[in-house]
Amino acid sequence: MRQTTSPSAFSRIAAALLIAGLLAPATGLAAEQSTDDQPAPAPVEPHGYDAVLHSADVTVDLLVVRPLAAVTFLAGAALFLPAAVMTSPNGTDSIHDAYERFIREPGEYAYSRPLGEF
Repeated sequence: MRQTTSPSAFSRIAAALLIAGLLAPATGLAAEQSTDDQPAPAPVEPHGYDAVLHSADVTVDLLVVRPLAAVTFLAGAALFLPAAVMTSPNGTDSIHDAYERFIREPGEYAYSRPLGEF
């Protein structure tokens, strides 16, 4: 008889990173949505922060966040075609919305954003 084997540690880590990468944009999109009834927040005084903290932000962004954002971009690029096909009966606006959500937003976050700024 053939015995089933459990997934290797590598495949578990890869699956966890893929899930985290796919869920990362969802939290940012949920934070963007707000009601227009709320008054604008008070202006905040701009201030510089510690160079060590900035270096840590850049390092974490370069080694952790950017690769996960690139995975999210690639997954969005792969999912865009089925999403565009499924939304195409609604017209070109829905295809444009799918493009914005699956291609442009993850691409800007992964490649256009300044290093170290989240």
